[in-house]
Amino acid sequence: MLVFMPSKKPDLEAIIIALLVINILFVALISFATLGEYAKRIKSSGVVVDRIAEGSDFFGATEQTGSLYVTSTPLGDLYVDYEFRGSTPVTIYDLAAGTHMVEIIKEGYADYVANVQIAAGELTVIDVVLVQLGTLNITSDPTGADVFADGALIGNTPLSFTIAPRDFSLRITKAYFDAYETIATVNSGQTTSVHAFLNLVNGIVVRSEPDNALVTVNGFAGTTPAMVGLPAGEYMVEVSKEGYSAYSALVEVFDQKVTELEVKLMLQGNLSVTTEPTGAFLFVDGFFWGTTPITVHDLDPTNHSVNISKAGYSDHIAEVEVPSGQTAFLNVTLNPRRNLSVSSTPAGAFLYMDDIFKGITPVIVSGLDAGLHSIMLTKLTYADHSGTVDVKDGVAQFYTSLVPGAQPLNFPETRVTNAFSSQTLPETNGKSIVWGSCSIRFCFEGDILLYDLQSGRTFPLKVAPGDQSLPRIADTRIVWRNFDAFTLYDIWLYELGPDGRYGTGDCYPQGRCEGEYQLTKNPRNQVQPAVSGDYVIWLDDRDGRWDIFLLDLFTNEERKIVPNLVESWLPNMAMDGKLVVWDDYRHGNAEIYLYDIGNPELGEQRITNLPGDQVDPEISGTVIVWADIINGLSESDIYMYELGPDGVYGTGDCYPQGRCEGQYLVTGAPDLQLRPAISGNFIVWYDLRERRLKGPDIYIFDIATGREYKVADTPYLDATPDVYGNTIVWVSFRVGSAQDIFFATLDPIPPAPSGLQATSGASVRLSWKGDEEPDFNNYAIYRGTTPGGPYRLVGTTVGPVDFIDTSVIDGVTYYYRVTSMDIAGGESAYSNEVEAKKTSSKTSSGSKPPVVRR
Repeated sequence: MLVFMPSKKPDLEAIIIALLVINILFVALISFATLGEYAKRIKSSGVVVDRIAEGSDFFGATEQTGSLYVTSTPLGDLYVDYEFRGSTPVTIYDLAAGTHMVEIIKEGYADYVANVQIAAGELTVIDVVLVQLGTLNITSDPTGADVFADGALIGNTPLSFTIAPRDFSLRITKAYFDAYETIATVNSGQTTSVHAFLNLVNGIVVRSEPDNALVTVNGFAGTTPAMVGLPAGEYMVEVSKEGYSAYSALVEVFDQKVTELEVKLMLQGNLSVTTEPTGAFLFVDGFFWGTTPITVHDLDPTNHSVNISKAGYSDHIAEVEVPSGQTAFLNVTLNPRRNLSVSSTPAGAFLYMDDIFKGITPVIVSGLDAGLHSIMLTKLTYADHSGTVDVKDGVAQFYTSLVPGAQPLNFPETRVTNAFSSQTLPETNGKSIVWGSCSIRFCFEGDILLYDLQSGRTFPLKVAPGDQSLPRIADTRIVWRNFDAFTLYDIWLYELGPDGRYGTGDCYPQGRCEGEYQLTKNPRNQVQPAVSGDYVIWLDDRDGRWDIFLLDLFTNEERKIVPNLVESWLPNMAMDGKLVVWDDYRHGNAEIYLYDIGNPELGEQRITNLPGDQVDPEISGTVIVWADIINGLSESDIYMYELGPDGVYGTGDCYPQGRCEGQYLVTGAPDLQLRPAISGNFIVWYDLRERRLKGPDIYIFDIATGREYKVADTPYLDATPDVYGNTIVWVSFRVGSAQDIFFATLDPIPPAPSGLQATSGASVRLSWKGDEEPDFNNYAIYRGTTPGGPYRLVGTTVGPVDFIDTSVIDGVTYYYRVTSMDIAGGESAYSNEVEAKKTSSKTSSGSKPPVVRR
């Protein structure tokens, strides 16, 4: 209602605006009356749809478009034709006439989805009541059972999910257990729980006193009381609990029967050890625990082997019984050790005391126990001298004059360990030996030990809970994989002193000092390490696949060098300098690959392409070796591959001594030759060619001479050798199933003759510089008709350093080389090569000097 003040003149503009407002209100009332008159209401399942009659022109709709109004209880997100249009209530104008998909989504409620027909010029109204979801929790005892809902596999127990309310037919199954079936009703907004107790029909039930002990068997890990479903067969069951002695037993499972195992765990005890003087190393059952005084906790209640060691004192060895839940006490007064001076005529004899190598005469042996000791002196071309010596206070003296005589063809071995535990995969750098040590029963808890070849002492390099294994050594560095109870495998490194020896406490110029360092701290596993110089490589699955990673110790830069290895079999890797080799199964069988860290642009290079499997590669300088397995481990041989003289693959170059790049067969013996290792010209492996008579033996091949020798020739199983320089180390099964470490120092191969010259004439005369080695036996003269060979033996000589070849033919050019041999059968590398031919003159052909090839 408009009111005009009489005291003022009417405002024409205000009157016009008022009339327009009245008109708009009138039209709106008519429109809503029409809406009510023509609305057609459709109600179904809580959804209300209103449609305005065609021709109403509601809110701007035309003959080609319509409008849509959507609301819901509760409110939710609206999608039309997969496009988000806002949260309800929502009105959409000018929507193209036709069918549209409408979705209303709200967390915790079932999605509403419908196809809605939009009519031109009409308003469609949708009013939806959303249905609240319910929750279904499914558990089982034991866990890990398959859950089927209405016949479809939906997961494994424990399982929890939200779903629209309805009834479910559930079937819960697990191998070797009875199936569990039920109907589960899920109600809107409520949680329904189903627990299935599965009855074991085939397997083992383990109970313990006390309960809640850890049970492991055939990949299963759980706590007591535990039910483990298993097929018929024998299984190692292990039960352990902190503070108690672990229990293990071999249990047999029968078809359609449950085997019950009752275990009473014994409380562990302690061992308190004191010594006079203090600071002695304590070994219990072969494992290093620390220095005295010390109390060792959590030992099994049984007899334990105790070894107490201190420099300058005799070792104290004893058996100590540790009572259950109590502490045993051991007090020891150590006895000082004595020294022995040993000399011989001639000097240079190898000294063995109590079957352990102690040096070369003249030598002072320190740290001996008082009393009688066996002694043996051996020297090539002299008879062995054996006897006993009584070591007393002060410095004892021993002297003998060796008698010339024959020397048997053997390599005296030295025993490093004495079967306290199982020793595996030794490696040497020529100054030390490292290996993994673990109990025979539980080899997943290993430690790293080191033996100093100079002092003859064993040191615990890494003794810690968990597993330290697969050590590799090169020069002054040792790497291994490390696993503890809280992480996966990581790579660790131990820096020896700059002179390559343990226990010096020295530091390097760049700041690192002797000691251990953790190299990797990444998630997942880092395994199979190898080291050379400043580089460490390992296998890494941090990205979900196995890759080869490299760490530069100088720059601390880490990078992936070979990605996406085949996962069906973890490769064996080795490196020397900047060259990395490994075996790879990507083509269905194992083949050898090479990567040059110094030339990353070359990428990986495939070395072999042969049938069978080429495995366990090793590399030294420019030579790669591996075992070639055919017929599924029924036969294998050792092969070597010469890279080019500069260490590059694929050059086709030859060496001055005649070898060219390519593959060479090292062994052709029957049966199996496995696990080769290489250092310089020496290749070692373990060989089963005599397996019907005894166990494997250790063999060595000299690349320079092409000759093969047997190193370890025993009735025992000798295996997994390694070599550095003229030191070979291996494991041997001498006491039951335990493995011990042995090593041998090879008799040095004679030096090659030098200065070979040839004089041509009616015959060919050769001369060279002589061998001055004390074990020299003879020279061998080889001849061929092409440069670089092949050659054949044409004669030997033991006298003057010359040889006359009278079997030459006119007009033929000959190529000669000479080797030196010792009495043990060792043969040197070839001398330089010379050429000559038969002429009518007794001097060199023409006026030319003799041709010398070096």
